[in-house]
Amino acid sequence: MIQSQSLFYRNIKLFYPFALLLLLSILGYWQVALLQHPLKWDLIDQAYPWKYFIGECLQNHLLPLWNPYQHCGYPINADPQSSVWYPVVWIIGYFWGYNIYTLSFDFILHIFLAGVGMFLLGKKLGFSQSVSLLMGIGYMFSGFFVGNAQHFMWIISGTWLPFIIGAYINLYNKRKIRQVVIFSLFMFMIVTGGYPAFTMILLYLLIILFIFFSVEIIKYENLRSYLIFIRLNAIALVLSILNTSVMLISIYKLLPYILRANGIQLIQALSYPLSPKSLISFLLPYGALNYDMSAFDTDLSMTNIYFGLLLTIFFILGLFIKKPIIIKIFLYWGIFMLIAAVGKYLPVREFLYHYLPLFNFFRFPSLLRIFVIISFIIVSGFALNSYFENKIRTTKLLRYSIASIVIILVTIVAINIHGKFLHLGGYISDGGIFTFSKTSTLPQQIFFQGIIQFVFLLIIAFLLLKIKNKIKLFKLLILVSVIDLLLALQLNAPYSVYYEQNTQKSILEFTNQLPKDFPLPSNKQIIENYDRSSLSFGPLWKNLNIFHKQIAYDGSNPIKLINYQYLNDSLPCLFSATIKNQPVFFAKNIIVNDSIKNYLKENAFTPDNVFLNRDDFNKVKLQYQNQSKEDSVWFLSFSPTKIILKTHCYSNRLLTFIQNNYYGWEASINDKKVPVYTANLSFIAVEVPAGICMVTLEYKPKLIIAGFYVSLISLTISLLVLIIQTIRKHSHFFLNQKFY
Repeated sequence: MIQSQSLFYRNIKLFYPFALLLLLSILGYWQVALLQHPLKWDLIDQAYPWKYFIGECLQNHLLPLWNPYQHCGYPINADPQSSVWYPVVWIIGYFWGYNIYTLSFDFILHIFLAGVGMFLLGKKLGFSQSVSLLMGIGYMFSGFFVGNAQHFMWIISGTWLPFIIGAYINLYNKRKIRQVVIFSLFMFMIVTGGYPAFTMILLYLLIILFIFFSVEIIKYENLRSYLIFIRLNAIALVLSILNTSVMLISIYKLLPYILRANGIQLIQALSYPLSPKSLISFLLPYGALNYDMSAFDTDLSMTNIYFGLLLTIFFILGLFIKKPIIIKIFLYWGIFMLIAAVGKYLPVREFLYHYLPLFNFFRFPSLLRIFVIISFIIVSGFALNSYFENKIRTTKLLRYSIASIVIILVTIVAINIHGKFLHLGGYISDGGIFTFSKTSTLPQQIFFQGIIQFVFLLIIAFLLLKIKNKIKLFKLLILVSVIDLLLALQLNAPYSVYYEQNTQKSILEFTNQLPKDFPLPSNKQIIENYDRSSLSFGPLWKNLNIFHKQIAYDGSNPIKLINYQYLNDSLPCLFSATIKNQPVFFAKNIIVNDSIKNYLKENAFTPDNVFLNRDDFNKVKLQYQNQSKEDSVWFLSFSPTKIILKTHCYSNRLLTFIQNNYYGWEASINDKKVPVYTANLSFIAVEVPAGICMVTLEYKPKLIIAGFYVSLISLTISLLVLIIQTIRKHSHFFLNQKFY
């Protein structure tokens, strides 16, 4: 009985941090977690429609390979921002499907996992459970998750970064195949679910850690140990590639079809920085956002770098105490990322753009701040752990740290309110706090939170300097930190997390009325299907054709195929004439592409003219065939990857389907494979013979499908290895237990 009680209490101690992190993630984002208000901006008008579409594909037993409802069709399989191959999306999408409620659950799940990841990273670094728990709380309530709540791919990346860093540290410490498998699985999660820029930057951090660990092994161990470490790294690399094969192959096939394959322009790489004025969010996150963001020279989602007053105090303390090399690496990495995150205000981001591979492929310098937050929290955790393990013998540095923050805080507040009319009473009574206010001013917000932060600093200082019992002290510090972080989150959340004027229930009722599965497309002209029309509802105003199941020419999506973009941007008259057709149509006149310039001069484009390149034109040559107004075509069945049409023609005709012709499209007529041509520079066309025919258009990207099965097999083997090793590791424990 005593042994059973001991086991019970050990389990409680083991699982209570996870239970607390889950409870706090729900409490912190309660408006979303309790299904009150919907998430905001890009998350609801980009991530939500894509996940909704992926879920419908899976529930109809289709691989989510092609999205026909945006930009006249694009390969969603190659869109890293859609999370199309991400396991969480597959699980939710297949079993429940995506609606506004499951989307909220998905978000809270990742917030919780982010806290767990940082907690486990702290444990891997040798910090105590209490210190690691505080790190996890600070991380999941940090300015990155609050400010960028709308960017679901960013949230996913932020979730898995601590797991990956911790797994790599564990790989170095233990050097077993189990650690290799775990690391590769986490890499699969961030590659398939996250924003690519974070993975690109993470690779550089991993290289730095690899070099450091290599030096440590060479310096203190032997050649055999180093060769084992190299071999494990090689296996981790190969396994990560195999796991992510489907994503890597999809992107590889996409690159020739997009403009961004060669990188972006410098002005784009410098857009939306963590501007110098945004740095006040280290102490005053509520003072770094406003309805009018012109003063910050960035977006309101890019200004928040807060991770709690207590952790900030100990970060400053950590700057001045003796640290092991690995903590110094994280410190220097964080400082370097901070310098780069300010973008155009310092030359570092531009230097990286020109001279470091991959840094010319992503925008938003402010995204680098997630690495700042992770690194600074690690330094804070080290200082906290040293303090509570009595490795810091004097509180002098701690007093200096608190005093420096007080001075900085008072200075910021004084500068920003000097000569300004505050009218704080009216600001509070008019509902300027805990709401998205269009009337509150920055001085009001800075002064209001400045008072709050000053009170928190006084409480923290009193606890640190007066309470000698370390256990009691730490419990009180965690409580104060949680209140501090929750309050900062709730002040910022109406601006960057949720729509307070809309309810999740109303959005669910709206989407429940929309067509399910994949009905036959309407016979409306494509030009009539656009987002910003009567389709919108509340915060839903982009990518709505995914919900309404309409083939559309517009949409909010960064992936635009190069021919389609050229047609839209450089030949708008031809583009406009094309989308004045129904989704499928017969060409009246077939013209060679060389004639486009002449038609452009005379503005002579008409909906029934179709242009082909010279080779295809010579193969088809239907422009002099007899045509009948009674020729007809109609849909028999429709899915994103397979369309069956029935045609009735009195002569050979060229049939155009307004979907972009991309790698993987195949056509057959009466079960006989036929060539697929490119009409009007971008769209699918096939030659249909006279008579009654069954035309099948199918999207079958064989290499990508093969990559899917490679990933599936690799992941299955990885999971089996992990399960078998876990059973073996714990089998002795269960065999030795006595159950009464």
